[in-house]
Amino acid sequence: MEPIRLQKYLATLGIGSRRGIEQMMIEGKIKVNGKKPKLGDKVTSRDRILVDGKKIKHTPELKRLIAFHKPKGVESTMQKPDKFKTLRDFDFGKERMYPVGRLDIASRGLILMTNDGELANQLTHPKYEHEKQYIVEVNQRITPKILDQLSKGALHIGGKAVKKAQVEKLETRIFSITLKEGRNRQIRKMCGALNLEVKDLVRIRIADIELGDLEAGKFKELDLDKILKKI
Repeated sequence: MEPIRLQKYLATLGIGSRRGIEQMMIEGKIKVNGKKPKLGDKVTSRDRILVDGKKIKHTPELKRLIAFHKPKGVESTMQKPDKFKTLRDFDFGKERMYPVGRLDIASRGLILMTNDGELANQLTHPKYEHEKQYIVEVNQRITPKILDQLSKGALHIGGKAVKKAQVEKLETRIFSITLKEGRNRQIRKMCGALNLEVKDLVRIRIADIELGDLEAGKFKELDLDKILKKI
């Protein structure tokens, strides 16, 4: 696991509230590796932590949610690498992480990773309709008619109509599209139905979580408490 503030970690383990734990730290009731910790100190599951003289058990597993910038050419799976590079080739820490949703191998951008099955369900289940925003570059000039067809929900994939989408032209051949569903290769299939070839596709947002300036192949830890309050 990545280093995390001591009070947050102990609160996750059910030792007490963050404020209560801070008070215990001030009173010297908590020791980390034999020393009195300071407010702001960070720990991992490898540290030896005593609370009132008793060693804590590093269970349950600390729940994590991270934002990862998936590069092109990487499969969205934690299975053993086969022909292509997979998410398993990246080091996300000690916990067993897995992707929330997918991005096809030719696409890039934001993908969420967690070890919390309940959270993964909340972020992916269709009934929650979390928005996903993408920037798409195609091989032709984007006309008002194309924008209308992409947005109004009239296109069909596998015999089923797609839901309405928010679509905005950004440049001659580049547009932004925001979906509330996540069918397999949906944007590529929508473009294919209009004889458009996708040259580049990057996901920049899932719900309120943005890719921002996160570099390809890098990840950042997200504040799980804040995320849970919004979903």
